[in-house]
Amino acid sequence: MLLMSGRRALVTGAARGIGRAVAERLRKEGAEVILADREVGSNAGAGRAAALDVLPCDCADEADVDRLFERAGLAAGLDILVNNAGSQPGPAALHRTVPTDWDATIRNNLRSVYVVSRRAIPVMRDGGAILNIGSLLALRGVPDCAAYSASKAAIAGLTRSMARDLAPRIRVNCLHPGAIDTRMFDTYVRRTRSPAAERERIRATIPLGRLGAPEDIAAAAAFLVGPEAAWITGIEIPVDGGDSL
Repeated sequence: MLLMSGRRALVTGAARGIGRAVAERLRKEGAEVILADREVGSNAGAGRAAALDVLPCDCADEADVDRLFERAGLAAGLDILVNNAGSQPGPAALHRTVPTDWDATIRNNLRSVYVVSRRAIPVMRDGGAILNIGSLLALRGVPDCAAYSASKAAIAGLTRSMARDLAPRIRVNCLHPGAIDTRMFDTYVRRTRSPAAERERIRATIPLGRLGAPEDIAAAAAFLVGPEAAWITGIEIPVDGGDSL
């Protein structure tokens, strides 16, 4: 029997990358999965999004999230929520981060978790699970990542608070991906002075010798939201090839 059979999941930021891999893994495990992403219909992701039946949603916008829940019939019940939606601005130290980039990063990475979780919690069934996607940058200092690091560290703190507030009915955990080979990572690297050198520098710091794949995160996510993690809540797990050691 499939571990997720009969369970209903919502994955945000699911048109590509980590979110897409998580959604596909949960489907493989038998879950009914609703995928949401604000980029549905864009030139960059339209074909892939259409193939995956991704529903359009700006997860930091309350009205948009309400429309998503109505369209997907989520008021009927939800078992799993994976808060993956987010963005990464260009590299910048705090004193070089312009207010618009700061506000957008906090909105996309942190407010989205608040808005979607607040809407989802009342309709989640007993035994449900919420997984927040943080970042290795929540655990260690990295140059020129002030806004992103702050937003992801806040998610870690929010996870612990949610786990206390929602126990014993709902479990809440957090994954901290390291350097994962996605479009977001590639976009970040291309904004540095020497993209090829920066990519190799990052890879060389990872004890397991390679960048992560979205499927590496999906495997850990499936465990944490699944029945085999039924006595795990409020934890943070780095999935980073040992980079946080």
